[in-house]
Amino acid sequence: MEGQQYQYLMADEYFLENNESYSSFSLGDIQFLVDLNDVKAPIFQPSKIQNPYVSLIGNYCMSDSSIIVINKVDPIFVAIRVLRNKLANEKQVNSIEFENIFNGEDSFEIYLSKHKQIKENIDCISFTKQFNDDLYVKLDKGKLFQFLDIKYNSIRQYSQQSAYFVNDCNQKKQDDSELQSCNLFQQYIGDQLFTEYKATKKIDVTNQVSTVNFDQQQITNKKQEEKEKQEIQNKQKSKSLQIKKNASEIKNEKAAQGCGRLDQSFLIKKVPKQEQ
Repeated sequence: MEGQQYQYLMADEYFLENNESYSSFSLGDIQFLVDLNDVKAPIFQPSKIQNPYVSLIGNYCMSDSSIIVINKVDPIFVAIRVLRNKLANEKQVNSIEFENIFNGEDSFEIYLSKHKQIKENIDCISFTKQFNDDLYVKLDKGKLFQFLDIKYNSIRQYSQQSAYFVNDCNQKKQDDSELQSCNLFQQYIGDQLFTEYKATKKIDVTNQVSTVNFDQQQITNKKQEEKEKQEIQNKQKSKSLQIKKNASEIKNEKAAQGCGRLDQSFLIKKVPKQEQ
């Protein structure tokens, strides 16, 4: 009997308990799940993992089954996905009110403009000014790249804990893998910003290799300096010991000569018997 395609759901516990309150919004190939009635609620992103192997489900042998994973996503990434064209074009000359950087006619963007965590952390990708109760922002590509650097470094640290990075001694392969970490950002920041950002990471990785080589040279030079310093100290020590030895020998020789004269002065001159 031919079975139907199965999809298994792996989701955050909070989402499973509150999934009925969540609505789905798609931006290109990304889907976000948000609770439009709660601006403090976490935002989730589902992703589908295709199972390339045959799965045995009950009495059925499924040749095509998949897993849907629903995890929390940093709300700033959601804001970046919405605002990336403004960030890329850098047409925003002056600071504008926070809510106005979003489209006031789009229900999803209206929700984002009111989301507590986005409003509190928008300074990760922009310069901010507070006037009375109003927050004004000026989006900035430099701050965006700094924010991505923090995420990138977290990924690197996590990845280097795996067996691949521990056992792999090929520096070139490791550098390439670090650059691949940037690909995770492409779906959020878009092709234009991704190209610019990845170019900066290539420079960083090159600098990392150069720094490692430079550090190794420094270590080699330092060891050589320490070795030469030790040799000089040994020579000085040996010379000092030789001087002391020579001085001791001269002193002993003089002492021996003095003892010889002393012995002569105490000799008893024998008188012949006839004279006695």
